[in-house]
Amino acid sequence: MFLACAEPPAQTVQYSDLTPAVQRMLQSAGIDTGNFADHIAGIERKTAEREREGENDHLIFYVLQSKEFTKSARLEPALCAKQYVESGTIPRTVQTRMKQFAATTLDTGRLTYFRSLLPRENSLAHLRREYARAMQSLYAKEFAAKPRYYQSRGHSTDTRITANYALWTALSVLKASQPGLKFQRVLIVGPGMDIAPRTGLVDRYPPQSHQPYAVAQILRDLSLSETPRIECVDINDRVIQFIRNFAHQSGLRLDFQVSPGDPEYENWERNLMSKLAPVPREIAEAVSAEKLNIITQRLNSKYDLVVATNVLLYFDDTELLLAISNIESMLRAGGYFIHNELRGAIDLDMAAVGLAPVQARTVKIGEGTKAPLYDAFAIYRKK
Repeated sequence: MFLACAEPPAQTVQYSDLTPAVQRMLQSAGIDTGNFADHIAGIERKTAEREREGENDHLIFYVLQSKEFTKSARLEPALCAKQYVESGTIPRTVQTRMKQFAATTLDTGRLTYFRSLLPRENSLAHLRREYARAMQSLYAKEFAAKPRYYQSRGHSTDTRITANYALWTALSVLKASQPGLKFQRVLIVGPGMDIAPRTGLVDRYPPQSHQPYAVAQILRDLSLSETPRIECVDINDRVIQFIRNFAHQSGLRLDFQVSPGDPEYENWERNLMSKLAPVPREIAEAVSAEKLNIITQRLNSKYDLVVATNVLLYFDDTELLLAISNIESMLRAGGYFIHNELRGAIDLDMAAVGLAPVQARTVKIGEGTKAPLYDAFAIYRKK
């Protein structure tokens, strides 16, 4: 009976699943019914390659910043990238950290995972090769202003609690405009995991995924749901495993630092911190995760709300169109989609699948060191 009632797993999108408007947009890019399957297979191969690159980026950021395996001073990845590209050599301080990492026998969650990425032989050569690639990529972002940088770099699972501030603002807007609105079934695309960010690594917190539990708590705080069912999809196995295992832990605590920012932002973050330490067990048990590539796959399920923060920016225009088409297929009539990628092509894509714009804003986080820090949100509704 359980097998008969269980929902089918992720299904690969077919050309016939797309609306005529989406098909016409793909045809203008040279993609039609004859080559669609090959195009999807190519995206899958590209996704796997970009995921490997993203994991090796995290490996290098960990080697540069962690204090778990060394007493050497932390190294800022962006400054390392500048030094490497301009000199063409790996500094001695970096090579020392590489040797210490490769030689350590310590066993922690981060160390064990990143050690698993090393080949059994020539581990230092692997680190040097990945360091060169990661530093060239980071230099392109920080110093060369490479156009569409995120659409070509590795897929990062990096996540910060900060991303949920704009989401909280978006949901507050919906609550104010529709006091009786309720969300029971929610899908989060790419919840990510805090394991080794590009900068600001904090070793004392274990690797963890915040967003599913933050979203559930935000919905409760705004009286948009009592105990929402939060379902997550991601391409990364370790993100999925964390979410699947979290509710079975004896202590359901999530930790993070309060980032300096505007007073309203800091107050929001402190309030959320107090409610995720510990996470209420009924929230943890209502969160699940499945593997899915949002560009090429969809679930045979309908959701009241779909959330995708810091995800869509990794997709080129064709991938973006396919992702939005798959997201629309998983929204119930009248359901909402919230994201934070304010790209010009998105409104055309949304119209092609029947999602109507509701509201969009930028949200100030704080002053920052060089310029003010902003996030954004955009809300769409299925007609």
